[in-house]
Amino acid sequence: MRLSSISGRILESSSFCPVKIIIAILIFLFLFPIAAPAAENNQENNQENKENQENFVDNTHATISKKITRLATSLDSLLGTQRVDDKINKTKIRLSTVTTIYESKSSTTEANIKLNLTLPNTEKRFQLVIENYYDKNEDGSPIDSRTPTSTSIPRKESAGAQQPTDWSLATALRYITSFTGFRTTFDAGVRFTSVVQIFSRLRLQRDFPMGKWVFRPAEQFDWIYDEGLSSSTDIDFDRRLNEKWLFRLLNNMSWNDREDIYNFTNGPSFYQTVNERTGLSYNIRVQSSDTPRYEVNNYVVSVGLRQLLYQNWFFWTVVPAVSFPRELNFYRTPSLTIRFEAIFGRI
Repeated sequence: MRLSSISGRILESSSFCPVKIIIAILIFLFLFPIAAPAAENNQENNQENKENQENFVDNTHATISKKITRLATSLDSLLGTQRVDDKINKTKIRLSTVTTIYESKSSTTEANIKLNLTLPNTEKRFQLVIENYYDKNEDGSPIDSRTPTSTSIPRKESAGAQQPTDWSLATALRYITSFTGFRTTFDAGVRFTSVVQIFSRLRLQRDFPMGKWVFRPAEQFDWIYDEGLSSSTDIDFDRRLNEKWLFRLLNNMSWNDREDIYNFTNGPSFYQTVNERTGLSYNIRVQSSDTPRYEVNNYVVSVGLRQLLYQNWFFWTVVPAVSFPRELNFYRTPSLTIRFEAIFGRI
Protein backbone atom coordinates (compact mmCIF):
# COMPACT_ATOMS: atom_id res chain seq x y z
CA MET A 1 0.00 0.00 0.00
CA ARG A 2 1.31 3.42 -0.93
CA LEU A 3 2.21 5.95 1.86
CA SER A 4 0.05 8.67 0.33
CA SER A 5 -3.02 6.43 0.53
CA ILE A 6 -2.31 5.56 4.18
CA SER A 7 -2.00 9.19 5.23
CA GLY A 8 -4.91 10.16 3.01
CA ARG A 9 -7.23 7.68 4.70
CA ILE A 10 -6.23 9.01 8.15
CA LEU A 11 -6.95 12.61 7.12
CA GLU A 12 -10.25 11.68 5.46
CA SER A 13 -11.53 9.61 8.38
CA SER A 14 -12.63 12.67 10.42
CA SER A 15 -12.24 16.43 10.72
CA PHE A 16 -8.86 18.14 10.49
CA CYS A 17 -6.76 18.29 13.74
CA PRO A 18 -3.05 18.65 14.66
CA VAL A 19 -2.96 15.29 16.46
CA LYS A 20 -3.92 13.43 13.33
CA ILE A 21 -1.31 15.33 11.37
CA ILE A 22 1.37 14.30 13.88
CA ILE A 23 0.20 10.68 13.73
CA ALA A 24 0.36 10.77 9.95
CA ILE A 25 3.88 12.22 10.06
CA LEU A 26 5.02 9.55 12.56
CA ILE A 27 3.61 6.83 10.33
CA PHE A 28 5.42 8.33 7.33
CA LEU A 29 8.71 8.58 9.20
CA PHE A 30 8.34 5.04 10.49
CA LEU A 31 7.57 3.51 7.11
CA PHE A 32 9.92 5.61 5.03
CA PRO A 33 13.06 3.51 5.70
CA ILE A 34 11.10 0.42 4.59
CA ALA A 35 9.22 2.08 1.72
CA ALA A 36 12.29 3.65 0.13
CA PRO A 37 14.08 0.37 -0.56
CA ALA A 38 10.75 -1.10 -1.58
CA ALA A 39 10.28 1.69 -4.12
CA GLU A 40 13.74 1.06 -5.50
CA ASN A 41 12.97 -2.63 -5.67
CA ASN A 42 9.72 -1.82 -7.45
CA GLN A 43 11.62 0.27 -9.99
CA GLU A 44 14.09 -2.55 -10.50
CA ASN A 45 11.24 -5.05 -10.79
CA ASN A 46 9.41 -2.80 -13.24
CA GLN A 47 12.57 -2.50 -15.33
CA GLU A 48 13.10 -6.24 -15.15
CA ASN A 49 9.47 -6.89 -16.08
CA LYS A 50 9.81 -4.49 -19.00
CA GLU A 51 12.95 -6.30 -20.17
CA ASN A 52 11.20 -9.65 -19.70
CA GLN A 53 8.26 -8.42 -21.75
CA GLU A 54 10.59 -7.23 -24.50
CA ASN A 55 12.49 -10.53 -24.37
CA PHE A 56 9.18 -12.39 -24.44
CA VAL A 57 8.11 -10.51 -27.57
CA ASP A 58 11.48 -11.07 -29.24
CA ASN A 59 11.57 -14.72 -28.24
CA THR A 60 7.99 -15.24 -29.43
CA HIS A 61 8.84 -13.61 -32.77
CA ALA A 62 11.96 -15.76 -33.12
CA THR A 63 10.06 -18.92 -32.16
CA ILE A 64 7.29 -18.27 -34.67
CA SER A 65 9.84 -17.44 -37.37
CA LYS A 66 11.76 -20.64 -36.65
CA LYS A 67 8.56 -22.68 -36.76
CA ILE A 68 7.61 -21.20 -40.12
CA THR A 69 11.07 -21.90 -41.52
CA ARG A 70 11.11 -25.37 -39.96
CA LEU A 71 7.72 -26.20 -41.47
CA ALA A 72 8.86 -25.04 -44.89
CA THR A 73 12.04 -27.09 -44.55
CA SER A 74 10.18 -30.18 -43.33
CA LEU A 75 7.76 -29.95 -46.24
CA ASP A 76 10.65 -29.53 -48.66
CA SER A 77 12.30 -32.55 -47.07
CA LEU A 78 9.13 -34.62 -47.38
CA LEU A 79 8.65 -33.50 -50.99
CA GLY A 80 12.32 -34.13 -51.79
CA THR A 81 13.35 -30.67 -53.00
CA GLN A 82 16.78 -29.45 -54.01
CA ARG A 83 16.80 -26.72 -51.36
CA VAL A 84 17.00 -29.24 -48.52
CA ASP A 85 19.87 -31.13 -50.12
CA ASP A 86 21.70 -27.83 -50.42
CA LYS A 87 21.00 -26.88 -46.79
CA ILE A 88 21.74 -30.22 -45.14
CA ASN A 89 25.41 -30.85 -45.65
CA LYS A 90 25.37 -34.64 -45.35
CA THR A 91 26.58 -37.56 -47.43
CA LYS A 92 23.58 -38.82 -49.35
CA ILE A 93 22.76 -40.78 -52.50
CA ARG A 94 19.43 -40.46 -54.32
CA LEU A 95 18.54 -43.13 -56.89
CA SER A 96 15.29 -42.78 -58.78
CA THR A 97 13.31 -43.89 -61.79
CA VAL A 98 10.79 -41.55 -63.41
CA THR A 99 8.02 -42.73 -65.73
CA THR A 100 5.79 -40.21 -67.50
CA ILE A 101 2.66 -41.23 -69.34
CA TYR A 102 1.20 -38.88 -71.94
CA GLU A 103 -2.14 -38.94 -73.67
CA SER A 104 -0.85 -38.13 -77.16
CA LYS A 105 2.62 -39.72 -77.26
CA SER A 106 4.65 -42.61 -75.96
CA SER A 107 5.54 -42.84 -72.30
CA THR A 108 9.11 -42.29 -71.15
CA THR A 109 11.18 -43.83 -68.35
CA GLU A 110 14.46 -42.46 -67.06
CA ALA A 111 16.92 -43.34 -64.32
CA ASN A 112 18.59 -40.69 -62.21
CA ILE A 113 21.35 -40.47 -59.64
CA LYS A 114 22.45 -37.73 -57.27
CA LEU A 115 25.39 -38.22 -54.93
CA ASN A 116 26.57 -35.72 -52.33
CA LEU A 117 29.70 -37.05 -50.64
CA THR A 118 31.03 -34.87 -47.84
CA LEU A 119 34.82 -35.12 -47.94
CA PRO A 120 36.55 -35.89 -44.61
CA ASN A 121 38.93 -33.47 -42.89
CA THR A 122 37.53 -30.46 -44.78
CA GLU A 123 35.22 -29.13 -42.03
CA LYS A 124 32.25 -29.97 -44.29
CA ARG A 125 33.43 -27.36 -46.80
CA PHE A 126 33.90 -29.71 -49.74
CA GLN A 127 31.68 -32.31 -51.36
CA LEU A 128 32.03 -34.63 -54.30
CA VAL A 129 28.86 -34.30 -56.39
CA ILE A 130 27.72 -36.79 -59.02
CA GLU A 131 24.34 -36.17 -60.65
CA ASN A 132 22.30 -35.83 -63.79
CA TYR A 133 23.23 -32.28 -64.72
CA TYR A 134 19.77 -31.67 -66.14
CA ASP A 135 17.91 -32.91 -63.12
CA LYS A 136 14.20 -33.41 -62.73
CA ASN A 137 11.68 -31.08 -61.25
CA GLU A 138 11.38 -31.04 -57.50
CA ASP A 139 8.31 -33.27 -57.70
CA GLY A 140 10.16 -35.81 -59.84
CA SER A 141 8.46 -34.98 -63.14
CA PRO A 142 10.62 -34.67 -66.22
CA ILE A 143 11.52 -31.25 -67.56
CA ASP A 144 9.86 -30.80 -70.92
CA SER A 145 8.95 -27.36 -72.21
CA ARG A 146 6.55 -28.82 -74.76
CA THR A 147 4.32 -30.77 -72.36
CA PRO A 148 5.39 -29.79 -68.86
CA THR A 149 4.03 -31.66 -65.89
CA SER A 150 5.83 -29.68 -63.25
CA THR A 151 4.32 -28.97 -59.88
CA SER A 152 7.24 -26.71 -59.14
CA ILE A 153 9.81 -24.57 -60.88
CA PRO A 154 11.80 -26.48 -63.51
CA ARG A 155 15.08 -25.36 -62.08
CA LYS A 156 17.53 -26.83 -64.53
CA GLU A 157 15.59 -26.05 -67.67
CA SER A 158 14.76 -22.59 -66.41
CA ALA A 159 18.48 -21.99 -66.04
CA GLY A 160 18.44 -21.60 -69.79
CA ALA A 161 20.82 -24.31 -70.97
CA GLN A 162 19.86 -26.53 -73.86
CA GLN A 163 18.60 -29.92 -72.78
CA PRO A 164 20.65 -32.71 -74.35
CA THR A 165 18.96 -35.56 -76.14
CA ASP A 166 21.29 -38.12 -74.53
CA TRP A 167 21.39 -39.05 -70.86
CA SER A 168 24.10 -36.98 -69.20
CA LEU A 169 26.08 -37.27 -66.02
CA ALA A 170 28.12 -34.63 -64.24
CA THR A 171 30.92 -34.96 -61.71
CA ALA A 172 32.02 -31.93 -59.75
CA LEU A 173 33.83 -30.73 -56.66
CA ARG A 174 31.58 -28.51 -54.55
CA TYR A 175 32.81 -25.83 -52.19
CA ILE A 176 30.37 -24.72 -49.48
CA THR A 177 30.62 -21.39 -47.67
CA SER A 178 28.56 -18.42 -46.51
CA PHE A 179 28.53 -15.01 -48.17
CA THR A 180 26.77 -12.13 -46.36
CA GLY A 181 24.46 -14.66 -44.73
CA PHE A 182 23.69 -16.50 -47.97
CA ARG A 183 24.51 -20.18 -48.14
CA THR A 184 26.84 -20.34 -51.12
CA THR A 185 27.97 -23.33 -53.14
CA PHE A 186 30.38 -23.37 -56.04
CA ASP A 187 30.70 -26.40 -58.33
CA ALA A 188 33.40 -27.06 -60.89
CA GLY A 189 33.53 -30.26 -62.87
CA VAL A 190 32.93 -32.24 -66.03
CA ARG A 191 29.72 -33.26 -67.75
CA PHE A 192 29.63 -36.46 -69.79
CA THR A 193 27.26 -36.69 -72.76
CA SER A 194 28.13 -37.49 -76.36
CA VAL A 195 31.02 -35.10 -75.70
CA VAL A 196 32.90 -34.08 -72.57
CA GLN A 197 32.18 -30.56 -71.35
CA ILE A 198 33.62 -28.49 -68.54
CA PHE A 199 31.05 -26.66 -66.43
CA SER A 200 30.79 -24.51 -63.31
CA ARG A 201 27.87 -23.50 -61.14
CA LEU A 202 27.38 -20.87 -58.44
CA ARG A 203 24.32 -20.94 -56.20
CA LEU A 204 23.27 -18.60 -53.38
CA GLN A 205 20.22 -18.97 -51.17
CA ARG A 206 18.87 -17.70 -47.89
CA ASP A 207 15.66 -17.59 -45.84
CA PHE A 208 14.41 -14.29 -44.42
CA PRO A 209 11.63 -14.63 -41.79
CA MET A 210 9.25 -11.67 -42.07
CA GLY A 211 6.53 -12.06 -39.47
CA LYS A 212 4.14 -14.71 -40.76
CA TRP A 213 6.01 -14.94 -44.06
CA VAL A 214 9.38 -16.34 -45.08
CA PHE A 215 11.12 -14.73 -48.03
CA ARG A 216 13.26 -17.38 -49.80
CA PRO A 217 15.45 -15.94 -52.55
CA ALA A 218 17.90 -18.06 -54.53
CA GLU A 219 20.20 -17.29 -57.43
CA GLN A 220 22.03 -19.77 -59.64
CA PHE A 221 24.57 -19.15 -62.40
CA ASP A 222 25.65 -21.94 -64.78
CA TRP A 223 28.47 -21.89 -67.30
CA ILE A 224 28.99 -24.76 -69.72
CA TYR A 225 31.74 -24.93 -72.31
CA ASP A 226 30.31 -24.46 -75.83
CA GLU A 227 26.92 -23.49 -74.38
CA GLY A 228 27.66 -20.28 -72.51
CA LEU A 229 26.25 -18.63 -69.42
CA SER A 230 22.77 -18.97 -67.94
CA SER A 231 21.07 -17.82 -64.78
CA SER A 232 18.01 -18.71 -62.72
CA THR A 233 16.47 -16.42 -60.09
CA ASP A 234 13.93 -17.67 -57.55
CA ILE A 235 11.86 -15.28 -55.45
CA ASP A 236 9.60 -17.44 -53.30
CA PHE A 237 7.36 -16.52 -50.38
CA ASP A 238 6.10 -19.00 -47.77
CA ARG A 239 3.34 -18.55 -45.25
CA ARG A 240 2.40 -21.06 -42.62
CA LEU A 241 -1.38 -21.46 -42.40
CA ASN A 242 -1.43 -24.02 -39.58
CA GLU A 243 0.45 -27.11 -38.44
CA LYS A 244 -0.51 -29.04 -41.58
CA TRP A 245 -0.68 -26.44 -44.35
CA LEU A 246 1.82 -24.15 -46.00
CA PHE A 247 1.18 -21.62 -48.76
CA ARG A 248 4.00 -20.88 -51.19
CA LEU A 249 4.12 -18.30 -53.98
CA LEU A 250 6.80 -19.28 -56.49
CA ASN A 251 8.41 -16.86 -58.92
CA ASN A 252 11.25 -17.80 -61.25
CA MET A 253 13.08 -15.91 -63.97
CA SER A 254 15.68 -17.56 -66.19
CA TRP A 255 17.97 -16.35 -68.93
CA ASN A 256 20.78 -17.64 -71.16
CA ASP A 257 23.22 -15.69 -73.29
CA ARG A 258 22.77 -17.94 -76.33
CA GLU A 259 19.11 -17.07 -76.92
CA ASP A 260 19.00 -13.90 -74.79
CA ILE A 261 15.42 -14.68 -73.80
CA TYR A 262 13.86 -14.29 -70.37
CA ASN A 263 11.56 -17.09 -69.25
CA PHE A 264 9.17 -16.76 -66.32
CA THR A 265 7.38 -19.30 -64.16
CA ASN A 266 4.90 -18.04 -61.57
CA GLY A 267 2.15 -19.53 -59.47
CA PRO A 268 0.84 -20.57 -56.07
CA SER A 269 1.15 -23.88 -54.27
CA PHE A 270 -0.55 -25.29 -51.21
CA TYR A 271 1.44 -27.95 -49.36
CA GLN A 272 -0.34 -30.31 -46.99
CA THR A 273 1.29 -32.65 -44.49
CA VAL A 274 -1.20 -35.50 -44.24
CA ASN A 275 0.96 -37.40 -41.76
CA GLU A 276 4.62 -38.15 -41.14
CA ARG A 277 4.74 -40.38 -44.24
CA THR A 278 2.58 -38.50 -46.74
CA GLY A 279 2.61 -35.04 -48.26
CA LEU A 280 0.41 -33.41 -50.91
CA SER A 281 0.86 -30.34 -53.10
CA TYR A 282 -1.75 -28.44 -55.10
CA ASN A 283 -0.23 -26.27 -57.80
CA ILE A 284 -0.98 -23.76 -60.54
CA ARG A 285 1.77 -22.49 -62.85
CA VAL A 286 1.89 -19.87 -65.56
CA GLN A 287 4.89 -20.08 -67.90
CA SER A 288 5.74 -17.11 -70.07
CA SER A 289 8.61 -15.44 -71.96
CA ASP A 290 9.57 -12.28 -73.82
CA THR A 291 9.92 -13.86 -77.29
CA PRO A 292 9.97 -11.26 -78.82
CA ARG A 293 7.24 -9.66 -76.74
CA TYR A 294 5.85 -10.91 -73.47
CA GLU A 295 3.41 -13.79 -73.93
CA VAL A 296 2.08 -16.74 -71.96
CA ASN A 297 3.33 -20.08 -73.28
CA ASN A 298 1.63 -22.53 -70.98
CA TYR A 299 -0.69 -23.07 -68.05
CA VAL A 300 -0.18 -26.07 -65.76
CA VAL A 301 -2.48 -27.44 -63.06
CA SER A 302 -1.23 -30.39 -61.00
CA VAL A 303 -1.53 -32.31 -57.78
CA GLY A 304 1.53 -34.00 -56.30
CA LEU A 305 1.52 -36.91 -53.86
CA ARG A 306 4.75 -37.99 -52.17
CA GLN A 307 4.65 -40.90 -49.77
CA LEU A 308 7.16 -42.82 -47.73
CA LEU A 309 6.70 -46.49 -48.63
CA TYR A 310 9.33 -48.23 -46.53
CA GLN A 311 11.31 -47.24 -43.44
CA ASN A 312 12.65 -43.71 -43.92
CA TRP A 313 14.40 -44.09 -47.27
CA PHE A 314 12.07 -45.42 -50.01
CA PHE A 315 9.53 -42.99 -51.50
CA TRP A 316 7.23 -42.71 -54.43
CA THR A 317 5.77 -39.61 -56.06
CA VAL A 318 2.63 -39.46 -58.21
CA VAL A 319 1.84 -36.30 -60.16
CA PRO A 320 -1.28 -36.08 -62.34
CA ALA A 321 -1.20 -32.84 -64.32
CA VAL A 322 -2.98 -30.98 -67.07
CA SER A 323 -1.14 -28.42 -69.19
CA PHE A 324 -2.46 -25.99 -71.79
CA PRO A 325 0.44 -25.14 -74.14
CA ARG A 326 0.27 -22.31 -76.64
CA GLU A 327 1.69 -24.44 -79.43
CA LEU A 328 -1.45 -26.63 -79.19
CA ASN A 329 -3.73 -23.58 -79.07
CA PHE A 330 -4.01 -24.08 -75.30
CA TYR A 331 -5.69 -27.44 -75.77
CA ARG A 332 -5.60 -29.61 -72.65
CA THR A 333 -2.67 -32.02 -72.42
CA PRO A 334 -2.96 -34.47 -69.50
CA SER A 335 -0.06 -36.49 -68.16
CA LEU A 336 0.85 -38.72 -65.24
CA THR A 337 4.30 -38.92 -63.69
CA ILE A 338 5.34 -41.71 -61.30
CA ARG A 339 8.67 -41.63 -59.55
CA PHE A 340 10.27 -44.16 -57.23
CA GLU A 341 13.19 -42.94 -55.14
CA ALA A 342 15.61 -44.59 -52.75
CA ILE A 343 17.81 -42.50 -50.44
CA PHE A 344 20.98 -43.90 -48.92
CA GLY A 345 23.23 -42.25 -46.35
CA ARG A 346 22.32 -39.66 -43.74
CA ILE A 347 18.66 -38.84 -44.12
